[in-house]
Order: sequence, then C-alpha cells, then structure tokens
Amino acid sequence: MIRFENVTKEYRLTRTRSIVALENINLEINRGEFVSVIGPSGSGKSTFLALASLLDKQTNGEIHLNGKRTSLLKDKDRTNLRYELCGFIFQFASLTPALPVIDNVMLPLLLRGEQRKNLEERARTLLSDVGIKEEYVYHQPYQLSGGEQRRVAVARALLKRPAILFADEPTSALDEATAKDLIQLFREINKQGTTIVMVTHNKTLAKEGSGLLEIKNGKFTKR
Repeated sequence: MIRFENVTKEYRLTRTRSIVALENINLEINRGEFVSVIGPSGSGKSTFLALASLLDKQTNGEIHLNGKRTSLLKDKDRTNLRYELCGFIFQFASLTPALPVIDNVMLPLLLRGEQRKNLEERARTLLSDVGIKEEYVYHQPYQLSGGEQRRVAVARALLKRPAILFADEPTSALDEATAKDLIQLFREINKQGTTIVMVTHNKTLAKEGSGLLEIKNGKFTKR
C-alpha cells in the first residue's frame, strides 16, 4: 500500500545550510496493516506522515502509494490520488468556526460535490461512534472542549471511508478512557480493511496496532 525506496527529505534553511529530516528510508506498509510510528519530538515522524500521504514531496528517492509511482505525478494528480485514498487526522482539529459540528464533518465531501442528504445520516452515526452527543451535533466548534473537537475531526476523516487513514497524534487532546475508545474504533475500521498509519508519543497505545515503527534522527531503527 505504501512503499518508500531510498527516500530522503531535506529542508533547506539557507543557500549553505539544510536539515535532513529523513535519510535513505526503505520500508513497506502493506494493505490492511495498522502501523504505529513512535519516536522523540523532532525525529521525523510528522515528515514521514506528510510524505506517505503526498502532502509533501521527498528530496530524493521514490514513494509508491497503492502501487502508483508518485514522484512523476503532476500536482493535480497527486491531489486526486490523495483524495481518492486518504483520510487525515491532524494534531489540531482545524474545524471551521462558522459551521456547526455536523457540517464540519461533511464539509470535505460537500466541497467535492456530494449531496448533503447522502452524507448526513452517516455523519451522525460517526459522531455518535466517537462519543459526540446528539445534542452537540449543531453546536459551533467553540462550544466544544478540545477533546470533543478532536473527536469531530476523527469523524470527518472517517466519513468518506478512506482506504488509508493517516493520524498524527490523534489521542493527544483526549483523556485516557477516550483515547482507548478511539484506538478501539481504529481497530474496528482496520478490521474492515482500512490501512492505518498513526504517529503517537504513547508507547502503550502504539502497541495496539499490528506493526510498530520507531524513528530516531530521521532513520527507522526497528520494526
């Protein structure tokens, strides 16, 4: 599903100075895996996630996504492939303040031309699955706690039934019980066929997946 071949990502700071975030990475994540990526802050975890999901481009090497070589794709084709395959949970909920909760969940698909009537029932179900009460469905984001906003973001990511779910610290704003509930939800959708790549600092929750990658100083040290 995801294959890195000698992938390096370098950020150039000045004409003479740069930082290597990932160096010569070779790995493969198979369809249906639930892989956790752990490592200290600044180790390259988020960079790896951005490259794997085509949100950023590598400096060298090749990345294959669902069997497609991505380095030669035009930006439009990268965007379409990302939309077709991927769902995202970012470190911050990034909800649209002017829209109620349910519209935030549906917004990405509404912008792609989907009909509201085809989305609303599933959006409500997902909000319930992630622990958002029915009476909160038409609340504005500012009326929710940080943890509740994160749960709305999870529902938004799952609405289109992505083939691959990328999650960047999805439990960071959640209490322990809610975090465990979220990981259980991930395990359930993984059993249904969704490939999951989750970056986390929580080593206990990281072990709930089917695979574990550890990154240090831009290199994966074990699996």
